Amino acid sequence: MDGDGSTITYAWLRDGDEIPGADGQAYTIGEQDQGSQISVRVEVTRDGLTGSQTSQPVAVPAASDGSGAGGSGSGNTGGNTGGNSAGGTTGSGATSGDSTNAGSSPSAAGKNKAKVKVKVSKKKVHRGKKVKVRITVTVGKKRVVGGKIRVQVTGKKTKTYKLKKGKRVLRIKIVRSSKTKIRVKFLGTATAAAAKKAKVTIRTLRRVFAQTVCCGLVCARWGTPVVVG
Repeated sequence: MDGDGSTITYAWLRDGDEIPGADGQAYTIGEQDQGSQISVRVEVTRDGLTGSQTSQPVAVPAASDGSGAGGSGSGNTGGNTGGNSAGGTTGSGATSGDSTNAGSSPSAAGKNKAKVKVKVSKKKVHRGKKVKVRITVTVGKKRVVGGKIRVQVTGKKTKTYKLKKGKRVLRIKIVRSSKTKIRVKFLGTATAAAAKKAKVTIRTLRRVFAQTVCCGLVCARWGTPVVVG
């Protein structure tokens, strides 16, 4: 627990998946990390409120590069100042925020560039209704195999979902009375790099009260009838 009463937890990720037992402020890179992307998710809880942030993924060179785990490299996972030591240890200072273009270049670890597409069933709905969101992740003309996506919806907690044959269909309830933005990011795999966020905006429709006058009464289609005169 921090000095201000906050509770801080760490979860280190390999290609977007949690690494079992890696929940400390630092993580030592091993042979199993070669050719992967390492990041860390930090979650802070204070006064019953919880917030989380994930660092920019950093590529770990494959063994053929001569800079594998435990080598003479500094082990710095992205120019952080988290007190990293030589030999491949990454400090918690790697939490630099979630980048919208993290790992999209295939040159760093020889990974292919992925693309995220988001389609919704409706772009204008009444508050409280659900929209179908279809998410597809492709590399070239083919869908990716495996991997996860992170979905951010205005007014809701960020959630992570597994892809099924390169796609995922969600039904999201619209709770805001104005605009709702849905942002989707592909977290990458061993062969496909993390992709830029794709987003779509849902507009909330306002109900219009249609009224007619009959027999001295205002008959409302919605709302409570009002007596006139």
